Amino acid sequence: MPQAPKTCPATGQPTPHDYLHTFDGHFVDTNGRTVLLRGVNLSGSSKAPVGQPSHVLDDFWSSAQAGGQSFVGRPLNIDDGSADAHLSRLRAWGFNVLRYPVTWEALEHEGPGCYDYEFMDYTIRVLNRCKEYGFKVYLDPHQDAWSRFSGGSGAPYWTLPACGIDPEAFTATQAAIIHCEYGYSSDSPDPAALPAMTWSTNYGRLASQTLFTLFFGGKTFAPKCILDGVHIQDYLQSHFIQAFGVLADRIRDAGGLLDDVVIGWDSINEPSEGFIGYEDLSVYPTKQGTALKKGTVPNPCSPSNSGWVSRRRWITIPLVRLDRSAAGLSRSIQMVFGYGLIPVLSQMVSIPSGAGNDQVNGLLDVCMGSPRRMGYRQRFTATTQLLLLRFPYRV
Repeated sequence: MPQAPKTCPATGQPTPHDYLHTFDGHFVDTNGRTVLLRGVNLSGSSKAPVGQPSHVLDDFWSSAQAGGQSFVGRPLNIDDGSADAHLSRLRAWGFNVLRYPVTWEALEHEGPGCYDYEFMDYTIRVLNRCKEYGFKVYLDPHQDAWSRFSGGSGAPYWTLPACGIDPEAFTATQAAIIHCEYGYSSDSPDPAALPAMTWSTNYGRLASQTLFTLFFGGKTFAPKCILDGVHIQDYLQSHFIQAFGVLADRIRDAGGLLDDVVIGWDSINEPSEGFIGYEDLSVYPTKQGTALKKGTVPNPCSPSNSGWVSRRRWITIPLVRLDRSAAGLSRSIQMVFGYGLIPVLSQMVSIPSGAGNDQVNGLLDVCMGSPRRMGYRQRFTATTQLLLLRFPYRV
């Protein structure tokens, strides 16, 4: 039987009795006995706030733009007895490790650097409850297809406009499939009609691909994409790392959890390569992990709301809504032209106060030189400038 160290090699302090060690490819306890870890995912409900399931459109955009919603109550309700029932059931089934998903949005939904300490403290309460039932925990910084606002889960809303992207244009352009807007026509989406697992195709759509490219390879693919004097790659990564670092510090400072219960951290769940490694952006990939085809299948150069048909044309997409200040205009143009990801032509158009669908589409017709209909859920209540991005697509 291997001899486990009695003192920690890093700190020189005595090793707590419940530490796990590794020896010859095995986990062992402080007595050198092999430990078998039998794990289960704690709860997928961690991906969205309480009361905001993915099919509900009411307040989906407005609450996000106002700072988002608290995730307190995720993944378990520890005040009504249901958490105890669930944890005792899992323990009776023989599990002793929990994979514990936490999203970046849950930590920093109010804005850059604005942390939800109430949620962090709630997480500590849940971890202490897991400890009472004898569980070890593996914490999972979770995401799917970047964010709830690009058809998955993970990053907070503000990361999308920070990249110069207006997510309310995703459904019209098929740049992402949003569950609560699926089947969107006028004011009557039909989220119940969403085919199973269609959400996963978002990994191969423009929104998720662009965001992951900026996160992992922005300095190469978008060298001029600067936000508040910081390159977008550093901006996104530093906020992500800092948010989970704040959570880790709070867990440590709570005492009795770090290492005693929390035995490890994932880096990030199921990251995507974005456009990194693509040889031709006009061809749908066959080798990348984003090659799943279900429903509409736009390639990176064809985010449109009409899918695949026969001939090549241009569609003009109001992907970036600008404020009217010179600083905001300059910054957004700098970001868009710095992408270097796809062939893009662009121009400015001013939408007057009170403009509705017909007037907006008329302006787009003039810009395109041919009729094209795009719907808007709301009338413009003030004169607004749109930066129109032009993408080639097949119609």
